Amino acid sequence: MTDRTAAHALASTTSALVGGLNVTDFLARMLGDVVELFDVDSAAVLVALPDGALDVLSATSHEATALEVYQAQRHEGPCVDAIRGDGVVSASSADEVARRWPDVGTRMLATGYRSVCATPMHWQGAAFAGINVFASAERALTTADLATLRTFADLATLAIVSPDQLDGGALAARVARALDERVVVEQAKGVIAYRDEVDTAEAYRRLLALASAAGRPLDEVAAELVTAAARGR
Repeated sequence: MTDRTAAHALASTTSALVGGLNVTDFLARMLGDVVELFDVDSAAVLVALPDGALDVLSATSHEATALEVYQAQRHEGPCVDAIRGDGVVSASSADEVARRWPDVGTRMLATGYRSVCATPMHWQGAAFAGINVFASAERALTTADLATLRTFADLATLAIVSPDQLDGGALAARVARALDERVVVEQAKGVIAYRDEVDTAEAYRRLLALASAAGRPLDEVAAELVTAAARGR
């Protein structure tokens, strides 16, 4: 995988996301890009249903569809583990595939796949689906590959959870809210700059660090700082 190819594929996927979105078409095209980009044989998306069952949302081949269905039926396999364990799951050799998933792994090897990688898709802090890639060669994705695959997973999540249509009024409301939040951030920068006697650039860095350390949204931390300053604390 080259950086240029990855950039091109992600740019194409992002452009499709902000255009007229059809989720089925988007996922099919995105998985096709994933297969080409990572030089694998197949890719698929397995999704968790409200009742706890799993089902195939999209796949690039009949073989991948059948394997995802089998994983869902047997409650075993890399994509099942990625969703339920909420982490990347991979096996880079036939021996590892057979050892980790005695049932599904045997079916996978019989299909001709000798390595696999699955990454979860998240929404609001929880894994609700996963992208699975299958390869006939014994190989492991690099750190850079995994980072790019996670980006594709995030884009797929946005395609699924975003509304198909966002009218002008709803868009205007979101923009207005974002602008209000920016004003609060600017006020918080002023509070920190005055309190710590630093310039606004350093104040912004400190604000970002506070939000990151707390694991909270920037606008929430900013609003608390502004409120506390108004109360004289």
